[in-house]
Amino acid sequence: MFAAIPDLQVTLEDIFGCGDKVATRITMSGTQTGTFQGIPPTGKPIVMKANHIFRCEGGQIVQRHGQLDRLEVLKQLGYTVVPAGK
Repeated sequence: MFAAIPDLQVTLEDIFGCGDKVATRITMSGTQTGTFQGIPPTGKPIVMKANHIFRCEGGQIVQRHGQLDRLEVLKQLGYTVVPAGK
């Protein structure tokens, strides 16, 4: 991630826990100056929002589930999505 977006900034928007689980909502922003998930550098700024749920045991994270709106990231990089058959 840092190779593709060297000026990456991460902002923790929310964090809360219950039992052995902790949930976070973050915003990441920066400029894509390197290859990002196979996409050549565009020089464009991007903002990515993500949610994570972590399960902890003994003070350690043992499982992570995350969700990132990749379609929104593609749009910001100038890509359009065309449904199959169109």
